[in-house]
Amino acid sequence: MTGLRLSLDEFLLSLKLAPRMVVEVVVENKEGGLLMLRRQGDPFKGSWHLPGSFLMKGESISECVRRVLEDECGQGVDSGVWQFVGLFENPDGDPRGHLIHYVVKVEDIKVETDSRKHFFTTLPEKVIGYQKQFLFELGYK
Repeated sequence: MTGLRLSLDEFLLSLKLAPRMVVEVVVENKEGGLLMLRRQGDPFKGSWHLPGSFLMKGESISECVRRVLEDECGQGVDSGVWQFVGLFENPDGDPRGHLIHYVVKVEDIKVETDSRKHFFTTLPEKVIGYQKQFLFELGYK
């Protein structure tokens, strides 16, 4: 089932009314590099972040993982390929609102890198703060 995509106004209102779930995807290559994307828009423009997206109404977590990897990495995966690695709460770290991060891990998928997508063996300097915090907790330095 495909999720219901909100209009921008509905999306912004939803962030004010209730916590929102974000599905974050940790992608590692064979060399142990972590895929990070450079954020193009506000908030956090220019910062590095994990591939991820807000879960849409009616969308399963598996569908969201697939959508994120297709949209941001150009690569689809089956639900059996990823594994759950953590749930992290972020009530104050994002100016848009209270976020809950459902983090999954995918290993060794082919991703074309460019100036916006890069595999890092150590975290880059400018990582979104709340992501840096839970990446540390997951063992990334």
